Amino acid sequence: MDINKLTHKVVTFRTVTGEEIIGTLEEYNSKNGLFTVSLPRVVLLDENGEVMTVQYSLTGVNDRVIFHNRNVFSVTESAEVAAQDYVIQNETQHLNSEIIMDFG
Repeated sequence: MDINKLTHKVVTFRTVTGEEIIGTLEEYNSKNGLFTVSLPRVVLLDENGEVMTVQYSLTGVNDRVIFHNRNVFSVTESAEVAAQDYVIQNETQHLNSEIIMDFG
């Protein structure tokens, strides 16, 4: 598979440590093995077994994160429902942060 066909799509990464991360693939640089991902979120199961996501870094800036391919086991295009939920969640989070900023 040509990874560049996934550029600007919502993708799911499986890391070598087993984490699942969903985000928008902005770029893959094959020369240095770096993935640039915008707004990555970690996929988890809640106590009821429902899929949920949390922002990738709780204390860092999450707009764009760079992953090295040595830490990535696989990259796939995200399932349609997961991609749609991811987009909605990011839009909602962006609106909420604007509201907080407006009243903060």
